[in-house]
Amino acid sequence: MALLYAPEASPSQRHAPNLPAITRITAKSRYGDDPQRLEEAMDVSKTLAEAWAAVEKANLPEALQQVAFKEAVALLGGDGTGSQAQQDHPPVKKAPASKTKTKAAKVDEHESEVVDATTFFEAVAGETGVPVEDLEQLFYLDKGAPRINLTSSALGTSLKGKQVNVAVLIAVARHFGLNEDETSAAIIREECSRLRCADRNLATNMKGLAGIVLSGGSTKTLKVRPAANASFVEKVKALLHPGAE
Repeated sequence: MALLYAPEASPSQRHAPNLPAITRITAKSRYGDDPQRLEEAMDVSKTLAEAWAAVEKANLPEALQQVAFKEAVALLGGDGTGSQAQQDHPPVKKAPASKTKTKAAKVDEHESEVVDATTFFEAVAGETGVPVEDLEQLFYLDKGAPRINLTSSALGTSLKGKQVNVAVLIAVARHFGLNEDETSAAIIREECSRLRCADRNLATNMKGLAGIVLSGGSTKTLKVRPAANASFVEKVKALLHPGAE
């Protein structure tokens, strides 16, 4: 007598859920009769069902089916969740490019741009009214940063006078020529040291300059105000054209 029996279901078939039915019941209880929400839920159900069918078709060992199912959902869904490998190792985001405009080229650790001589001298001349020829006689550029093209003895007869001249000339030149909002006092000290006119009174002597504000704590800066123009022009004339009216 022949025995009638149903063939044993595969492991995947034994555990395959009725996804559309489950999703419909869950969505109905959560969203009520909202047709749009129900439709979206059924779309998800369709994706899950297709993913499970793909796993079954691959005839994978039961131990691998869960991982394969997640990968299939990620590939079919296109919802930005990504695969398991992508979740474990998300792509590294690039830092956004800085939108801060570089203020100036400097000879210290802040240096980031180099301004050409023509641009520099024309900018200073345009703002101060000092002829380019005079500026080229008074300054030269070292890696885009202005240096005073005079000897220490030509800057004045006292250390204080030399320091004041250097501070005004460099601060104003950098402000207009390099589009610099403020100049580090360390740059002034460096130039005074190069010209052998620096001493411990430099910070004190930079206070109260006409049109230039010295501010800050341990890291001081010089900010140029409109009144500094007249002081700059006066010093250029005194250094290059002494006695001229």
